[in-house]
Amino acid sequence: MTDRTSKDSIVQLQHTLLDASAGTGKTSELVKRTLQAYLTVSTPDQVLDLTFTNKAASEMRQRIISELKNVDLETIVESTHEKEMRSLATKVLARDKALGWDILKNPNQLEIKTFDSLCSSIVSQAPLTSKVGGAAVVADNPTSIYKLAADELLRDYKKDCAWSSNVRRLLQHVNHNFETASSMLVELLGSRDQWLPIILEAKNTAERRAALEKNNLKLLNVIFTPFIRACKEIESEIIQVIEYAYSNAVEPLREALKPLVGVSILPETVSNHSDLNIYQSLLDYFVSKSGRPSFYKKLNKTKGFPAITAFKESEQKSIAEMHNENAKEVIQYLQDSNLQMWLPAMCKANDYRFCEQEWELLDSLISLLPLLAARLLLVFKNTGRIDFVQMAASASAALGEVDSPTNLALKLDNKYKHILVDEFQDCNLTQVELLTKLTFGWEKGDGRSMFLVGDKKQSIYMFRGSNVSVFSLVAINGINEIKFNVRRLENNYRSQACLVGWINDVFEPAFGCCEDIVTGATRFHPSFARKAPLEGSPVEVELFDERGGLVTEASYICQQIDLIKEMDPAASIAVLARTRNDLSAITEAFRDNDVGHRAVDIHKLSRQASIIDLTVLTRSVSHLADKTAWIGLLRSPMVGLSIGELELVVKGERGYVTPGELIIDLLQNDTIISQLQKGSQTRIKKLLRVMEQSIGQLERKTLSDIVKGAYYELNGLSTLKSEAELKNIDAFFKMLRKFDSNGFELELFENEIDRLYAIDQKSTGSVSIMTIHKAKGLEFDYVFVPGSHKSIRGDTARLIDSDTLLSSNGLPTPVVAPSTETGVKESRINEMIRGFSKVKKSLEAVRTAYVALTRAKKKMFITGLADPKKEELRFAGTSILAIINNRLPEGLTVGQGGEMSSSDTRPKRTIIANVITPPLPENNVLAQYRGLTNVCNEVLPEFDWCRDINRCTGVVLHQALEDMAKHGIDSYFKGGIEHKRAKYSSQFKQLGLNVRLIHKAIQKLEHQLSYLQKDDTIYWLLQPRPSSETEVGFILKDGGKRKLKRIDHTFVDDGVRYFFDFKTSEPNPGEGTSKFVARMLSQYERKMKQYRQCFPNEKYVRGGLYLTSINLLAWYDRKALKAA
Repeated sequence: MTDRTSKDSIVQLQHTLLDASAGTGKTSELVKRTLQAYLTVSTPDQVLDLTFTNKAASEMRQRIISELKNVDLETIVESTHEKEMRSLATKVLARDKALGWDILKNPNQLEIKTFDSLCSSIVSQAPLTSKVGGAAVVADNPTSIYKLAADELLRDYKKDCAWSSNVRRLLQHVNHNFETASSMLVELLGSRDQWLPIILEAKNTAERRAALEKNNLKLLNVIFTPFIRACKEIESEIIQVIEYAYSNAVEPLREALKPLVGVSILPETVSNHSDLNIYQSLLDYFVSKSGRPSFYKKLNKTKGFPAITAFKESEQKSIAEMHNENAKEVIQYLQDSNLQMWLPAMCKANDYRFCEQEWELLDSLISLLPLLAARLLLVFKNTGRIDFVQMAASASAALGEVDSPTNLALKLDNKYKHILVDEFQDCNLTQVELLTKLTFGWEKGDGRSMFLVGDKKQSIYMFRGSNVSVFSLVAINGINEIKFNVRRLENNYRSQACLVGWINDVFEPAFGCCEDIVTGATRFHPSFARKAPLEGSPVEVELFDERGGLVTEASYICQQIDLIKEMDPAASIAVLARTRNDLSAITEAFRDNDVGHRAVDIHKLSRQASIIDLTVLTRSVSHLADKTAWIGLLRSPMVGLSIGELELVVKGERGYVTPGELIIDLLQNDTIISQLQKGSQTRIKKLLRVMEQSIGQLERKTLSDIVKGAYYELNGLSTLKSEAELKNIDAFFKMLRKFDSNGFELELFENEIDRLYAIDQKSTGSVSIMTIHKAKGLEFDYVFVPGSHKSIRGDTARLIDSDTLLSSNGLPTPVVAPSTETGVKESRINEMIRGFSKVKKSLEAVRTAYVALTRAKKKMFITGLADPKKEELRFAGTSILAIINNRLPEGLTVGQGGEMSSSDTRPKRTIIANVITPPLPENNVLAQYRGLTNVCNEVLPEFDWCRDINRCTGVVLHQALEDMAKHGIDSYFKGGIEHKRAKYSSQFKQLGLNVRLIHKAIQKLEHQLSYLQKDDTIYWLLQPRPSSETEVGFILKDGGKRKLKRIDHTFVDDGVRYFFDFKTSEPNPGEGTSKFVARMLSQYERKMKQYRQCFPNEKYVRGGLYLTSINLLAWYDRKALKAA
C-alpha cells in the first residue's frame, strides 16, 4: 500500500500493523498515532506505548513533549507532515487544558514503558499470583543464579531422595565431572520455558522420547523441504538420471543408489526413515561433500555417466548424449534453486532418532528439569533476583488465562484503550502472549485500537530471543479477535535517490521473494526515494591487502573523513562494524591522527588501566588468599614493584612459591622487604597500613566506601590521565555498590565489570563509532562500514544444542540434543540443530547488512580485506561484501596493505610520579557520624558492629515467619532447627554478613526461634485459614505518590479482619517491656493506619504488631486505625 493509505488508517484508529522500511518515518507515524489516541481518552495513561529499551522509551516521551511544546512557538511549518503534527499537538493541548491533565508539567503520567518494565509493574501489583513477590529485581546476567540452583541440585547425589538416582545417572554420563553437568543444567535453564511443557505433559520416559523425536522429524522436514520442492519440480528428469546411472554403475555407487531403485514417485515429505534414505541418497549423488558442500558441476564415469566416446554404436551414443543433456539440466536447475544455504544442514541430517547414548544423557538431564526449575524459584526468592524468563512468566501468571482472567487482567483491560508497540519485529512469542492477555476483552467497534510498527528487514536481535516470524504470524492470524490492516510505508525520506536505488538493487536478490515463518526468511519490498539524487557515486568500495591491511583501511577512513570535513563541515559521520573488535584499529588511528570522535559502548572498562587497578584492589580487600589479585596490586602504579622485586616477595625466604601462603604475610617479613629498594619499602609499608585498616572495616562499612577510601589513600587518583578516566572510576564505584548489601561474589563481580564501557569525553568532532546494532534507528550523512569481508561469528561451543521451530499457527516446537562436547561419541541430532541455526543466522546476516547500509543520507563507504594474489575475489558467504556482490564495482582491485609496526611489548614498570590528593569537602560534613568527639573511633562499643547481626537476623527470622505462615509452624519445625543451619548460613551470606559473624547470628536466630516455637499466640496467628494471606501487596497513595505497601499477614476470623506486621526489633538497654511496646506502637502507627485503608469494605478490622524479641502481640486501638 502507499504511504497515503497507511496514514488514513492511522487517523481512523484502526487496528494497524505498519511495515515501515528504513528511512520511511515510522517514528513520526508512531508519534502521530499516539497524539491521535490522546484525543479519544479521558486520561493520558489509557494510552500505552511499548518499546524495548529505556533509551527508546525516554526518546519517545521527549518527542511527544517536544511536539506539544512546539505549539507555542511562532515558527511556520510548511510540509504536510509538519502541519498534520502541529494540528494534532494543538488539539491534544486543548484537551489537556479542558480535562486538567497538565502533561507538560507532569509528563510521567504518559504510559510509555518497556516490555520489561510493564512486566515488572504487573508483577508488583500481584505479588501472590505472580509467585515471585513484588520486590524481585531482574538480573541482567542470570548465569550465576542458574549455577546456584544447578549446583544445589547436583549436591543431592549424596542424599537418599527420590531424584538422587537421576542426579547420579547424569554425573555418570559425564564421567563425574561436576562442572560439565552444572554447565549443561545452566544452559537448559535459560530456555526452560520451552522444555517444561513437553516434560510435564509426558507421563514417562518413552513418551518424552517420542515427543522429542517427533519434533526432530519436523526439523528434518524443515531442512529438507527446499530440496524436496526442487526435486519434485523435476521429478521425472531426476528419476531418469538415477535409472541411467544405476544401469552403468559399479560398486560402491551401485550400493549407494539402491534406496532409489524402483522409486517412481518421490515422497512429498519425510515421514519415516525410508523417505529419509531416498533423499539422503539423492543428496549423496548430486552433492560433493568435500569441503563446503556444493552441487557437482557435471556427472562423470564415477557417477554412472561414461564419456560419449566410450560407446561404439551411434544409437548408444545418441542415448548417452540425451541422458547427459538431461543430467546437465537437472544439475543446473538444482544449482539455480537457492539450495546452497541449506546444503550443510542437509548433509548433517542423517537421522531424526536419538542414538541410545545421547538419549540416556538427554533423558537424565530433562528428567531433572522440573525439579531444577523449582530449585531456581527458591534461589530467586533467596537472592531477590530473577531472570527475564521468570519475570515474563510471572506477569503472565498474574494476568491468568484468556478464558479465566484475573482481577488485575480485568482492571488493565478496562484501563488501556489504545496500545502501541514500536520495533515490533523484535518481539518474541512471550511478549505477544502478554499483548494477548492485555486485550482479551477487546471487541470489534468498542473504540479501542492496537498499532504495531516495525520492519522485518531490521530484525537483528535473534541472540536476545527476538523472532522475526512473530511479525508475519500476527499479520496473518492477528491477536485474539483483533485482525490487523497490514500497511507499508515505502517512501524513503532519509537517503538521496541514488543511494536508495543502490539499496534496492542490492537487497532485492539478497532477501529473495519468498517468506518463510519457520526460518524467518523475509521478502524485500523496494523503497521510493523522496530526496533528489546527488552527484557522484553513492557508494565507494575499497579493498586492502589482508596482510597488514587493517592499518591501511584505518588510514583510508581517516583521510576520507578529513576530505568530508573540508567539503561538508557540518556533516554527521559514523563508523559502523559488526563487532567492537572490528573497530579497534580504527579507534587507534583516530587517536593517532587527532580525529575527534565519540565511541558508543566500544571500549570495555575492564581493559582500562585504572579499572584494572581498582579490580585487583577490590579483590585483594575482599579475599586475602586471592594471590593473583595481590600480585596485580603490587605491580600496579599504586605500589609499583619491579618484576625482580615481585619475584622476591612471592618466593619468600625459601626461594620458591609456597601454595596457600598469603601475600600479606610475606609483605610483613622484614628479611624479604629489606632486599627491596627504599622507595618500594616505603610504598609497601603504606599499602600494609591501608589494607589492614580496610580489612578491619569490612564489618562496619560498605565495600564500595572501603575500596574508594583505599584507592584514594594509595594515591590512585594520581594514575588518572584525563577527566574521562575520572568518570570511568565513578562508573566502577556505582557498579560496586551492587555488592554492598548482597555480598561479594567474584564471578558476579567479573560479569558486572565486563558489561561496563568507558565514558568518552565529549569531542568537538562529529564522528560516531559504534556497532551496527547500536546504530539501529539512527541516521548520518556519511557512513563507513569497515571489516566488510568478515563473516558472522560462529557459534560458541555448547554442551546442549537447542532451537525452536514456529508453525504457521504460531505453536513453538522445541528441539534439543547433547553435543559431542559432553563426551557423547555419536550425536545425530545436534549437528542438524546447528545446521538449522546457521541458516537462520545467515538470513539475519542479510538483515544486519541492510541495517548498516541504510543509515547513510548522502554517501556510503564500504571497506574490507582480500587476498591480492587470487584471480577471482571471493568473500565469506555471510559477509557484507558477499551480500552486495552483485553491485561491486567492475574492475575492483585490492590495494596495498601497510606494514604492521613492531613495538616492544615487554612489561614496563609504572610508579606514581605526581601525587594528586582529592580535595576535602567544605564544612564539617562528617560530624553527624562521629558521635562523641572524645571517643576513639578504633574502640567502638560492641553494639555498633552487632547492628549488622541484628539486621540480618531480623531479615532471616522474617523469612522464617513467612515460611511458617505458608506451610504451617509444625511443618517448619519438623526435624529440628539444627537441620536448617546450612540454609540459615546461606541466607546470612547472601545478606552480606561477614563470615566470622555468621555463627553468632545463627545462635541468636535459633534462640529466638526456640522461644517462638513455645508461644501459643504465634500458633493462633499462623494457623491455617481459608482467608489467610502472607506478604500481601497493595498500591496506596502516600504523600501524593502511589507506593507499594506490603502487609506481612492477614486473615478473617469470626467476622473480624485481622492484619499484622512482624517486628524483630529488640528493647534498648534498660528499656522496660511496656516502654518498648509503646515505642513500637507509636513508631508504626502511621503505617498501620495506611494498612487499614486496604480494607475499606470490612466493617470490623483489627491490626497489631507481633514483637518477636519478647513474643508479644501488641494491638492498636480500633478507633485510632479507623480514623485514618
